[in-house]
Amino acid sequence: GQLWAWGDYNFTGTNVPSPIQLDPERPWRSVFTHNDPGFNPTIFLLGQDTSLWAYGNNYGGGLGINSTNLTITTPQQVAGSNWLSVSPGYGFALALKTDGTRWAWGNSAVSMGLGYGTNLVYTNPVIVPGNTWLNVAADDSDGFAIRSDGTLWSWGQSDDECQLAQPSNQKLLNTNCWTCITPACANPNPEVAPSGANSIIVPEQIGADSQWTKVKHTGFRPCTFGLKDDGSLWVWGQSPFSSVTNQIQYLTAATHVFPGVPYPEYTAILPIPYRVGTNTWNYMDASGAAVTTSGDLYLWPARSGNGQTFVTPAWLPSPIRSNVVCRLSPPIP
Repeated sequence: GQLWAWGDYNFTGTNVPSPIQLDPERPWRSVFTHNDPGFNPTIFLLGQDTSLWAYGNNYGGGLGINSTNLTITTPQQVAGSNWLSVSPGYGFALALKTDGTRWAWGNSAVSMGLGYGTNLVYTNPVIVPGNTWLNVAADDSDGFAIRSDGTLWSWGQSDDECQLAQPSNQKLLNTNCWTCITPACANPNPEVAPSGANSIIVPEQIGADSQWTKVKHTGFRPCTFGLKDDGSLWVWGQSPFSSVTNQIQYLTAATHVFPGVPYPEYTAILPIPYRVGTNTWNYMDASGAAVTTSGDLYLWPARSGNGQTFVTPAWLPSPIRSNVVCRLSPPIP
């Protein structure tokens, strides 16, 4: 339960070369962060007593501490108690309490998943009415959540790479001609653009499955990962596994607004969840790592550490197995 930090941990310009303990009088449980290049990170600290604390980048009131100051250098308490987890985005955050209620704060009602659009800034947590929830995840402007019934939902302002997994929100594009031999193409083939046509203001269900247990958006590319209760790992959006679209021909379903139209092959876009391999998993991390039920650690592109660098071939269809064996303690949200 101890909390340690180093570097410019309080954003004052002073570099601390060795770890120092912070707030030793308070036992801690979890740390949640969001990083944007060129900005200080947003940091949330969850205490063993279920209190929630925040500091760092407060753009848009994204720390939820009833302040509009841009940078907070010391942890400030977020109002309320019984917090379970928090997932910060850019200028907003999504959170769960131990009773399964979903909460949010920040500068965008759309990103917060409130079910309506407004430019108001919510500097304190507001409850999202209806339903109970198991898991939440945020990217820069979108949100994902799993209900207590195991269904998966998404919403947000942008869908540049189909990471919301809502095919009906995509639009038709007939100017990219990826089957022509010469640049000049008089009759371009139509395809579905990987950019969303509209913001998804009211959360929409992803597919019809009710076996989801975890969802996390990656920090290194626009894609999202999910776990099901059978241990299967799924990915959608811009897949980090570049061979995916060579394995499957993606055509829009008959129920799509553009039935039978393909998705762009060159983008490695997965418009709906796609299972990664056949392993069973009990943990995944948004930075590019997952652990199987047998304790094997797998890493994928943009992930390296402990002196190991994993060079990923262009044809890699699945994560690379590390030589590290993990034994996980009981999961912490």
